[in-house]
Amino acid sequence: EGIELINLCKICNSSSFVDILSFEKTVFSDGNITDEQLIKEECKTCGTIRTKLKINLEEFYQKNYKPSRNTDTIALLNNESVNRSDFVYQWILDLVGNQNIIKFENVLEIGCGQGFLLERFSCKNRYGIEPSEQASLDAKKVANVRNIGYEKIEDNEKYDFVYSYCVIEHVEDPSSFLDKQYNILNGEGKMCIALPIQDKFNYDLFFADHIHHFSHKNFEKLLNQSGFSILKYELGRGSYTNIGMYICEKVKKNELSFKYIKNKKFFLLLLRNNGEENQVLYTTINQCVR
Repeated sequence: EGIELINLCKICNSSSFVDILSFEKTVFSDGNITDEQLIKEECKTCGTIRTKLKINLEEFYQKNYKPSRNTDTIALLNNESVNRSDFVYQWILDLVGNQNIIKFENVLEIGCGQGFLLERFSCKNRYGIEPSEQASLDAKKVANVRNIGYEKIEDNEKYDFVYSYCVIEHVEDPSSFLDKQYNILNGEGKMCIALPIQDKFNYDLFFADHIHHFSHKNFEKLLNQSGFSILKYELGRGSYTNIGMYICEKVKKNELSFKYIKNKKFFLLLLRNNGEENQVLYTTINQCVR
């Protein structure tokens, strides 16, 4: 059976939601399209936006998801093209610092795909997990990679550096995702996490398998609640203008109350990019920003 996502908010545990956007068909980030209606809803307590969808995520990622990056794709930086893995690795290096990154002996990438980024690390022990069967077979050629989801990582595993690039938006429970990394990170270790941030117009809103959509402020709260302090972050780099990257360390977990934060900039950007072309969307957004 599918996982019913119409339940408590995974961020603040609220049960109060409102539908904000709907699309006639459902599009997935790997290009798959179904005739089911796709609805996005907003938590009325914390303002987090998510997919309102019934889907078996474990089966989807293991059997049906087709990674789009069978080859290392291209990013743009200062009007020059670079391999995506080199681009992301340099971004991580700039934020973490070369003197720090060379100290890491055990590195884990969650959602490592075919291993293009993981291969860039020259540390003693490179590990990865990847739920897609086909992608994990390719990644096993460059590192110690398991074909599992993050939930199956044992808490007694310990790493100096844990990172994920555009993974957390795919999981049903972002809090659980961060809790797992908190548990497996060494005391002096560092976590790097990158994801689409909704402070700028973001195409990921239209993907069903991008389950949660965060503003910077809400994601910062979620990190703090999960026991992470942000050391450095950057919102957008080069052609990846809508991606935020955060470098974090472990601190004591805090129970924080999530007050509603309306990301009006997000809705206004949607309005500007869709306008009269979609009257239903136009009307909905106008209501949301009032």
